Amino acid sequence: MQKEFTYLGRLLAVICLAVLTDTCLGSFRNENTGMQGVREPAAVQGAREPAEVQGAREPAEVQGAREPAEVQGVREPAEVQGVREPAEVQSAREPAEVQGVREPAEVQSVREPAEVQGAREPAAVQSAREPIVIQVSQTPGESGKELSGILQLAGSASMEKLSDAWAESFMEKYPNVRVTVEYIGSGGGIAAAVSGSADIGNSSRSVKEEEKAEGAVENLVALDGIAICVDSSNSVGNLTKQQLSDIYTGVVRNWSELGGSDTPMVVMGREAGSGTRLSFEEVLGLENKCDYANELNSTGAVMAKVAVTPGAIGYVSADIVDDSVSVLSLDGTAPTAENIREGTYPLRQPFVMVTKGDIEEQDELIQAWFDYVYSEEGQNIAAQTGLVRIY
Repeated sequence: MQKEFTYLGRLLAVICLAVLTDTCLGSFRNENTGMQGVREPAAVQGAREPAEVQGAREPAEVQGAREPAEVQGVREPAEVQGVREPAEVQSAREPAEVQGVREPAEVQSVREPAEVQGAREPAAVQSAREPIVIQVSQTPGESGKELSGILQLAGSASMEKLSDAWAESFMEKYPNVRVTVEYIGSGGGIAAAVSGSADIGNSSRSVKEEEKAEGAVENLVALDGIAICVDSSNSVGNLTKQQLSDIYTGVVRNWSELGGSDTPMVVMGREAGSGTRLSFEEVLGLENKCDYANELNSTGAVMAKVAVTPGAIGYVSADIVDDSVSVLSLDGTAPTAENIREGTYPLRQPFVMVTKGDIEEQDELIQAWFDYVYSEEGQNIAAQTGLVRIY
């Protein structure tokens, strides 16, 4: 019995030793388990990666982070998990005015937003690495204010038909612009442009040197012939330049002297200051030598008076001639557009629009007017009114 008790005692001692050893080992394991909570989360003890993302290097919700969110508190503060630097810290690294230049505010310091995992940058912040430059396309009318204002023209009555046609068309193109035209003769128009009482002076003659000295600049816009007209009952159809000079200086006074009927001549012309009169007299060398029976203040008035006066002769702008009068050839050449352009018809005059200073020095409205006058549309209008276009 004593041996049996001794055996049982030893057995109990072995059992107690085994229990004690197991308890110690358990305590040691628990300590190791606590340490493993620092290295790896309990949920993944014995596994390097969670089961739902096995085969993937990093959890989907924290791409770009090396450790799971619950462990990040060890290495980085919780409020910046997945963020390299908080926004308020950036001011320490970069000046305030630079923040947002490298990356937009909504993605500052975040390498890749969660909603675009697997993509480098979302569409809304493409090119976020560099400042975004927005180019605004301009639509017609946004590049500058709508053209508006009042444009004042004054001068040659011979340019009435052309000026009115251009003014009407220009105002249709620019509804907020009003063009006014006053017919006060070429000299008056040039003076008005120089003094500033008109924006543009219309002249049917070239600008004189003394006018240029005052700042007048001539801008040729068209060419016009000067037609010699008689009443429709006159049988004479052609004159030489010398015969025409003799008529206007009073050397010849009856149509019978030139092969016509026995009818006294009634010599008509324009008033002093008229550009057409000056051009006519210059071509024939008759400045201040003409003997006029009637001096009229417009080319239309001359034609109307000639039409109803037997034996009358007058000069008018070729662009206004109609079938109420007969037009004479000069040295066998008719005043057609082609002959005027080529210079084979000797009597022609320039149509000039005068500005004070060059066109480039004028305001926007005046420059727009000349752009239109010299355009294809503007020159076509000149041709349609019977003038010779310069382009």
